[in-house]
Amino acid sequence: MDTRKRKNIIYILFVLAVCYGLYNLMIGFDKKSAELAPASHLQPVPRTVMPANTIDIEKYSALGWGRDPFYRAKGKRPVVTYEEQIEWVLNGILYDKKAPTAVINKKIVGIGDKIDGATIIEITKTRVVLEIDNSEIITLQITKEIS
Repeated sequence: MDTRKRKNIIYILFVLAVCYGLYNLMIGFDKKSAELAPASHLQPVPRTVMPANTIDIEKYSALGWGRDPFYRAKGKRPVVTYEEQIEWVLNGILYDKKAPTAVINKKIVGIGDKIDGATIIEITKTRVVLEIDNSEIITLQITKEIS
């Protein structure tokens, strides 16, 4: 198809689109004018209206409002505390005679380090010894998981 033929088709489609738009615009005005015209042949429909219920204000004013949601007590609330049970999980041991390290609760620690209130006092190839508050001693051992 050559360019001249294409241009003619586009011009014809454009003229048709403009005509279609003008036609719909005129029909729209006719519909609006028909809606706005006074309808002399229509009779008004009587509406039945229910009488409004009267509210006894004295009755409602005597009722209590309940608790004020914005009121703050002047005293402090009792604080509930829960004593957490600390758990140490031995994730792994990196054993070296000079500087052994262990992975406890996903943290790398060495001898003398503190983790969650416990001090590491010994690291061997298979176990880690922890001391809590210079009194209680806990031993964590590596266990093989069978899968």
